[in-house]
Amino acid sequence: MTSSRAGLEVSRFYDPNKFEPKVGSYVEPDGWAPVGSRLEAEDYWDRAEFRLPTLSGGPVKSVACNVYRTGYKAHFSHGQYRVRVRIEFPGDGDPDTHCGGWLYA
Repeated sequence: MTSSRAGLEVSRFYDPNKFEPKVGSYVEPDGWAPVGSRLEAEDYWDRAEFRLPTLSGGPVKSVACNVYRTGYKAHFSHGQYRVRVRIEFPGDGDPDTHCGGWLYA
């Protein structure tokens, strides 16, 4: 059984616990271009677990981040299941910043 909310199909049967952020998970931050990136390992900084490629032509190729699942139901949209996440960008001497986003199965 599914229900529709805000144009998205919400599955009551898909296990959202399958949406644990890990290296290689596809994340789409809110407000970024309509494309996301796959999480990469952060090996050098203990305040961040992942690196998120920016896909920009500028000097910053990736940013350190932590990803926390905030959604409890998986949404089916555009042929894939996804769940809401909070993406934290740790500050290096500055306050941490956050944004929302989607984590895909």
